[in-house]
Amino acid sequence: MKRIFLLGGHDLEMLEIKSLLQSNNCEVYDAGLRWDNAELDAYHDVLKQNPDAEFVGIELRDPKHTSSEFKYTLIDHHNEKSNSPAAILQVAKLLNIEPDRRMRLVAANDSGHIPALEAMNATDEEIEYIRKEDRRAQGVTEQDEALCEEALKNKIVEKGVTIIHSPIENFSYFTDKLYPCRKLLVYSDKTLTFYGVDSRMLAEQYYQDDVKQGKAYYGGSNNGYFGLAKGKYSQEEIIGIKNNIVKIMLEHPISFHCFLFPFRTIRPINDHETEKWKRVTTQTEKKENEKKQFYNEHNYFYPFVWPTLYDNNKDHIVHHYEYFDLDEKSNYSIIIKDDPATGKPDRYNLQLKYINLNLYNNNVGVISFYVINHDYPDPSDILKINQYGRRLFPPFADDINLHSESAMEFKILGTDYPMSLKQPNEPIDFIYNLILPVLSLKPDDENDRKTIETVIDDRMFVLSWYKNDTFSNRFKSSNLKYESFRDDDFWYKYVFVDGNDITCHNDEMQRQLICEATYPRWQKGGTLYGVSRYSMLMLTSYGCPDFLLNYFETEYVRMAELLLVQRASILNFSRRIKESVNAGNNNYEKLHQDYILFLNQIHFREVTAQEQGIEIYQMLYNKMNIGQQVKELDNEIDELHASVENRHSRQLNKGALWVAIIALIIATISMFNAIIPYQRFYYCTTPFRIEIIIVVLIACFVIFKWIKQIKKK
Repeated sequence: MKRIFLLGGHDLEMLEIKSLLQSNNCEVYDAGLRWDNAELDAYHDVLKQNPDAEFVGIELRDPKHTSSEFKYTLIDHHNEKSNSPAAILQVAKLLNIEPDRRMRLVAANDSGHIPALEAMNATDEEIEYIRKEDRRAQGVTEQDEALCEEALKNKIVEKGVTIIHSPIENFSYFTDKLYPCRKLLVYSDKTLTFYGVDSRMLAEQYYQDDVKQGKAYYGGSNNGYFGLAKGKYSQEEIIGIKNNIVKIMLEHPISFHCFLFPFRTIRPINDHETEKWKRVTTQTEKKENEKKQFYNEHNYFYPFVWPTLYDNNKDHIVHHYEYFDLDEKSNYSIIIKDDPATGKPDRYNLQLKYINLNLYNNNVGVISFYVINHDYPDPSDILKINQYGRRLFPPFADDINLHSESAMEFKILGTDYPMSLKQPNEPIDFIYNLILPVLSLKPDDENDRKTIETVIDDRMFVLSWYKNDTFSNRFKSSNLKYESFRDDDFWYKYVFVDGNDITCHNDEMQRQLICEATYPRWQKGGTLYGVSRYSMLMLTSYGCPDFLLNYFETEYVRMAELLLVQRASILNFSRRIKESVNAGNNNYEKLHQDYILFLNQIHFREVTAQEQGIEIYQMLYNKMNIGQQVKELDNEIDELHASVENRHSRQLNKGALWVAIIALIIATISMFNAIIPYQRFYYCTTPFRIEIIIVVLIACFVIFKWIKQIKKK
């Protein structure tokens, strides 16, 4: 049967395919199409003239379903075929030809732009040459590029998206010039293309109907592109889609990070509102979306836990403050040591969405930073954000120069905070600057700063979710074993917050640790949870339901904070027990009263009836070793109680002993009085009287020693 090839829109790959087919004597038709009009119906006459032929269309859309009338095969790697190899590789396979290097370079360029070329170790010269050839194949002239260079001067960055209004309809110059740009949106009066992170999400979740109708297209991985076909939308519609994409990018970050810093104060908490910190209680008026969230959270947790989780302005278990001086530009920037490749420091500019401060009635507090990542999709970036974003002071002195574990500097809300060596366990300055004003203390006063003490170590507790289809598909793939996550190095690093090398150098131990730390209930859906004593993580896909992300950011964060408060309270009680012993047990009654309140108000073995919530909470509870610590604290309290009881008993026995001695003296005198009449005793000589008294005292002393010996026995 005769085979006829029909070519789609011109670019470098299509021209290479044409050359390959012609050199192998294939029958080829080229209608000179562009991306916007590359449709099968453009070959209507060829199809009608060869009804018995086998047609192979290359990157041709078929909105009129013309292919159903003929024997037709489509070669493509866009839209629903975006997981297929590049078209030129499919053609080479069809012709039984082994692709050479140029073919592979062209394929990589078409499938994944410059990142794909870099992944196959293309040289800078090869990349520049391939990209220039591709632009020329698409009809971009030197004059066009000069116009584009002028347009670059007016680019803007909004919500992490670089936006350019292009003077021409082909955008390849911008993608080449601005590489690497994680989110690039280029539009003209007739079309629009979004490049980078979340491109597939746009196509599959928001504009899937447009793709089906042939009005939009997408390709590459999630770091690929999503575009509008030329002439399918009005100028006003294109502007509306541009604005909507920017809004979507804000609502769908790449990852979420919450850093929790538990602390204790050595003075009674004297808290109050400030200009930027506002106390928010259950009675505070809420927006409509906040009302829904508040309702959902209350339904999720048992009612007896509410007074501890929420400030009701009544039970005074917790005072909840929110930092109100935040907007979309509020930053949480982490500056890491110089990158050897560039000689410049790594800088992660993240959106600081919320800062919350909870102060509890047992002198324990937690400040939490809710951070959103819109711009850094690479797994290595996520690991660095978690590792360096959580450290509040260098773990060892040399790290102030090495910065292998701690950042060089933080920039919070526009203020720079360099990492420096201070007193051991003294956090970086922004902790004091944020917390102390609420406690009516001064951040620059050394004595006031000493009132804040860390209760764990130099690291904050980390909660994070991360969307990555590559890892998600790997975990849920039916072609791999169910336990495939056990041997995945990234999953281990993510769960145990290892930013560089894995901290476990034994394969069997690594598998055991990761199995114990992994919660796989939703694995087949592409979602894994991980729990350690200093982290709770979720790795999921871009298609993860919003309610799962919402649960993580609200209910799970609250559960983690509650357990951190339990842990901090236990450590605080251990310190108070030691102080009580040193003070001679004088503070036992207050200590015991506070411990009873802790058991009733803060220490919970279960906080929800939801099955997954029960399991997640129990994992966190066990990883933090709360149960064992409470048991040990019970023993310490019992020992202190026994010590207090013994002391009281000794005091009572000592008093009873002196009473017995006095009674003995009185009884002895009474006995002498009975034996020797008063008159005869009175008329005795003075020495004789003294001798009698001495005898009585000696007798009392002997009796006293005898009683002590009996007591010792």
